[in-house]
Amino acid sequence: MASLVSERIVSGPSRLHPAIRLEGAVLYFDPTDFLSLPMKAMRAPIANLAGERDRIVAALDLVFTGI
Repeated sequence: MASLVSERIVSGPSRLHPAIRLEGAVLYFDPTDFLSLPMKAMRAPIANLAGERDRIVAALDLVFTGI
């Protein structure tokens, strides 16, 4: 799981931190902040980010391969 963070934490949208609109707020995907949680700790999903897949994969590619 990667974090969605506010603009105060990142310097705005970029390939590494794509902007994602969620429940009226703009949050930024942060692929450098991974964590793992047991499934029991997860709540019900609040959104489906499948439409953001290409931008999320591009951010992960940048972290892991530099491309």
